[in-house]
Amino acid sequence: MKLNAILLLALLMPSSLLLAAETPNVTVGQFVGDVVTPVFAPKPDYAWSAQANHVQGTGIFQLRIRPDGTVSSVELIRSTGWRDLDKSSTAAFSKWRFRPVARSTTIKVPITFSLGIPVGPSHSRGIQGPPVTIPH
Repeated sequence: MKLNAILLLALLMPSSLLLAAETPNVTVGQFVGDVVTPVFAPKPDYAWSAQANHVQGTGIFQLRIRPDGTVSSVELIRSTGWRDLDKSSTAAFSKWRFRPVARSTTIKVPITFSLGIPVGPSHSRGIQGPPVTIPH
């Protein structure tokens, strides 16, 4: 009886409360390419569709920067694994601004979306750690 009540509460609980234990995090990694200095670099939004589906992923985007410091194009080099995260990243990166540079330049920007949930064999995204031996 007690177990049935707990299961019923879990089913009726709004998914937003269940997701509260997962902390969405967006991390932009170190740029690869010419030296540039960002002056405006908002982080991409963690798409709700990805959060609701417990999606985590890492992607790489290439930004072409004009001499005036604006971004002329954003190209997807490696997908995060979720279309809405890729769209969010592309939209945010296109708004970035850099200090003016002598000539047009290109950089690669890695990005990671994580929810703070463990990644294991049953998850298709992320890097698994080394095997762990449990003594008997």
